Amino acid sequence: MVVYTNAIRQLIKYFLAGTNNQTRSYAKKNISMADIELNCLLHGATPATDRVFPVVIARSRTVGTLKELIKQEKHPEFADLAADKLTLWGTSIPLDNNADNTLKQLVLRDNEAKGIQKLLPAKRLSSYFSDEPAEEHVHVIVQPPSVEEPAVKKRRIVQIAPLDYREATLVLNSAKFRAFPTNDKSDFGQIRADPELAYFDRTNYLSVLGSFKENVLLFLRPRRFGKSLTLSMLAHFHGVEHKKRCDELFQDLAVDKDVKAGKVTPGQYLILSFNFAKINHSSNFEIAEVALNDMINASIKQFYRTYASYLGRDTDEELIQKLIKPNNAIYSLTECIRVVQKTLRGVHNHLLADVKGVYLLADEYDAFCNEYLDPDDNSIRDALRMNKQSLLKCFWACVKDSMGSQQIEKCFITGVSPLSMTDHTSGFNIATNVSFK
Repeated sequence: MVVYTNAIRQLIKYFLAGTNNQTRSYAKKNISMADIELNCLLHGATPATDRVFPVVIARSRTVGTLKELIKQEKHPEFADLAADKLTLWGTSIPLDNNADNTLKQLVLRDNEAKGIQKLLPAKRLSSYFSDEPAEEHVHVIVQPPSVEEPAVKKRRIVQIAPLDYREATLVLNSAKFRAFPTNDKSDFGQIRADPELAYFDRTNYLSVLGSFKENVLLFLRPRRFGKSLTLSMLAHFHGVEHKKRCDELFQDLAVDKDVKAGKVTPGQYLILSFNFAKINHSSNFEIAEVALNDMINASIKQFYRTYASYLGRDTDEELIQKLIKPNNAIYSLTECIRVVQKTLRGVHNHLLADVKGVYLLADEYDAFCNEYLDPDDNSIRDALRMNKQSLLKCFWACVKDSMGSQQIEKCFITGVSPLSMTDHTSGFNIATNVSFK
């Protein structure tokens, strides 16, 4: 029997090189034609000349096998890391005095023109390294999963509709980001002040809403759709009390460009907000109206607390005691608008010199009515619709009558259904539905 000793030796050497055999020395070695020696370097490791490590592997092996060998080479550093979690990048960077600077400027993104290529796990090494790699070069950069790619862009644009202005921009601090705001977080100022929270930038709609000629806008969306956060965004942009913080609150957001271009101006209104979802409902309609009356008065009190100094008062207590009637919220609202109009007409070189009037924000305007839209019991619903003196109808009638110069200049109303606006608001027919625009 003839034994071809040399051939058997070559086969054994090939088999060992293709599985677990590696050469750990950085000196030049005798490697078979079927093998390839790749100088590998962990991303960010410096100095490169000292931290590079060679791996010998058969050209016919896959990138996935190379990952396994690299994991073995870096044991115990990668002991708890699955090899498939590593990302490998092919390159050819000379190991000279400038190597560290070159590697520092290298962006780990697929770009063959710039000498960087992502190595796909299923592909054979021969498809990436057809020729013998240059000696004393870095051939493979090893990127563990904990290493973040350099941020090329601060924000990512996601087109959600074919219209130019319908886009959402995700804004976040990549170094501190922890979570997205939950449903209980609807304060625009708090979200912007928290670096751990991401924010979907909808401020481009501030310019869109400002472009409407109509002053009373109705915006309908299902619950949990961000309506309250939208109102908070409007309040922080248009409220005169936030004017000094405008740059801080809206820096790098979409509306910032329009502000600088003079297309829209912040801080020109006094914000009067009502949240109809906060009313304690009752099966007894009279008790429910008392709760509605209290909500309206509470909102006006908050208005005075915010703007007492702007209205020429030292404290809000004077306004509250004089102009709030506990059992007559409509009187309270009428007096509130009257005081604002009187103050604005007399201001010169004053905090309110550039203020146009009141911007009324109504959240969940239909929450009170929808509580009584029971298909099995029409009695309360019919009583609400037919009672011309109901507090709800009187409220919207007062709002309608107060629309005008230096009174209620603008009104933005959110809700779920348009039905309540026609049936229960005393002909409040001046609202423009912008839900589908």
